[in-house]
Amino acid sequence: MTRKKSIYTVDQKRQLTTTRMLIRLAMQRKTIYYSELAERLGYNVPNMALGKVLSPTLERVNQWCWERQQPWLTALVVRSSGNHTGLPGEGFFNEMQELGAYTPEVDTHKARRTWAEPYIKSIWDFWGPDDADILCKARVLSPK
Repeated sequence: MTRKKSIYTVDQKRQLTTTRMLIRLAMQRKTIYYSELAERLGYNVPNMALGKVLSPTLERVNQWCWERQQPWLTALVVRSSGNHTGLPGEGFFNEMQELGAYTPEVDTHKARRTWAEPYIKSIWDFWGPDDADILCKARVLSPK
């Protein structure tokens, strides 16, 4: 029996898998650590390399959200240690600053937390609770 060839590239599959996973987490009002996401995507890398390994996929998820004018699901991917536990990573905040969405007077841990917590809540509110409209949004996912 021959295996059916996928119409998606490996990168597109990762983006699609990640987007769907983050939508499910949003519907459940949860976040996920970078290390957990990497593990679920099949990566086995040290924590120091997580940003480099996950960045391309997370950037594609951001693009997907941007094209649909939706809050960025990647805010649900958070750090698991240090002062920034429970917050998205450096790359997320850099992109938000470039877009003018995150504009603190001084970029501090407290400023990031003050901004990120309501932003994460807005993602949860956008994707939950489980109702027909939300489920329709989840079904129309495509990596393109």
